[in-house]
Amino acid sequence: MARPEGFDRSPVAVLAVAVPLGFYAASICAGPASWDTGEMQVAPYVLGIPHPTGFPLFVLAGWLFSHVIAVSTIAWRMNFFSACAVAATAGLIYQTARAVGATRAGALFATFVFAAGKVVWDKAYLVDVHALAMLCTAGMIYALVRYLDSHDERFLYAGALASGLGLAVHPNEIWTIPAVAFAALAVSYVSGRTVLVTAVCVLGPLLFYAYEPLRSLSVAAAHLDPVQTLPWPADQRPLSVVWDTNQTRTLGGLRAQLLAAQTNPAQTLGGIFAVTRYPSYVAFWWNYAAIEFGAVALGAAAIGAIVVFARNRRAALFLLVAGFAAVPTAVVYADREADIARYFLASFVVVAICAAFLPSVGVLAPRLRILGPVLAAGLLWTAWQLEDQNRYHLLARTGAGSQDVIDLADQTVPPHSIVLTSWIDGTSLAYGQDIEHRFADRIVIVRGPNGFEPTIVTWSRIRPVYVFADWVIDGELKSMPPGWVSEARYVGLDHHLYRLCADERACARSLR
Repeated sequence: MARPEGFDRSPVAVLAVAVPLGFYAASICAGPASWDTGEMQVAPYVLGIPHPTGFPLFVLAGWLFSHVIAVSTIAWRMNFFSACAVAATAGLIYQTARAVGATRAGALFATFVFAAGKVVWDKAYLVDVHALAMLCTAGMIYALVRYLDSHDERFLYAGALASGLGLAVHPNEIWTIPAVAFAALAVSYVSGRTVLVTAVCVLGPLLFYAYEPLRSLSVAAAHLDPVQTLPWPADQRPLSVVWDTNQTRTLGGLRAQLLAAQTNPAQTLGGIFAVTRYPSYVAFWWNYAAIEFGAVALGAAAIGAIVVFARNRRAALFLLVAGFAAVPTAVVYADREADIARYFLASFVVVAICAAFLPSVGVLAPRLRILGPVLAAGLLWTAWQLEDQNRYHLLARTGAGSQDVIDLADQTVPPHSIVLTSWIDGTSLAYGQDIEHRFADRIVIVRGPNGFEPTIVTWSRIRPVYVFADWVIDGELKSMPPGWVSEARYVGLDHHLYRLCADERACARSLR
């Protein structure tokens, strides 16, 4: 079968991007969110430094996007940023499928299956750093598939650059490097110059991480982070929500930010290289993939992978490495993170590419030509089923998000106070403070009061200290020393407001 030449610029290729983007745009909520989503709605727009590892390329790209696309709310713009990244990923899946020999119908319908999956749609309708990382992965895969076919080193360098840009978005993109190395070594001869340029393309984008110490210096110089105006224990850095996590202008802060020591790298590496556990990793992955794609699409991908291997072993092995090198990491993280499926996104990209190839079996075997349209129709039916199953995303835009929480805190937390709250609410309140310009005279600290009593005593001499508590830290107040909680009331939305240490002298005595 003749392989398509170059980049497919047909109207079908446009549909591969436009249809998913239309669904995503229809599901985007314009209101602020919470958790990491709330953080990522704020940090890029204000050029902040979010939680480790800081995701500098995402922050910079998000800043540019949210200021150029000056429509609707900042929350909507950042959500739409993710939607565009995922839709562009779908377009690259289509182009890669065509590059390995899939028909237009097969590539288009497999792209729809990918775009309609729950995990992928989750990354598209609410801002998520993994959406941009996935786009980098898809770009790497497309470029290197073209390189394996043409041996044109420009594609090798483009794939290596996409890998490096992914590393500047999220550290998990380190698992794209084995795919780059495989592609580079798969040709008969690789010169020293080629190796050097490829390495520069991968490592060069790491310079984006210089943004963090430089921005930390400017945040401190301009006094942009109110958290840093408070006295803190000598052994602890200020707990900034979005402005300057870990104070990366210091060597210790930069090390803590980049290494993300709380993830226990040693334990992670031990699990990744425990080869004897890989069969259980496959079963773990399959449980997620079965929900994401359904039996028809997974069956199509399995057969399509066999067909790809029969036609082009190098391309098939490359796709295996590119898609599944990160799977052990995801499984190891399973006991530490709730959203494990985001680490399977690269494998989902490869599954879609392989599924796209199956309808081409009719071209490969003329006697089975009738199977091509039948298999393509099966993929289209699966895409429709997944869209119907995950249509609840379309209701998201009617939800209030975290705006009610922001309004509640603004109405109930007294002015000129220090507010302790959970990460869930802290990221929402950051939106109210830094985007909506509310809470201007209040300082939001993301942590509970337990173990922080001496510092609270110090702060109470400067400002009144309150806890705006949801279910995450509400229970901490029960273990506070007698007399610490001088005022407590239910304020709504399952939240309580507590006044801490109104009598500073009594609180200080209780600690002796």
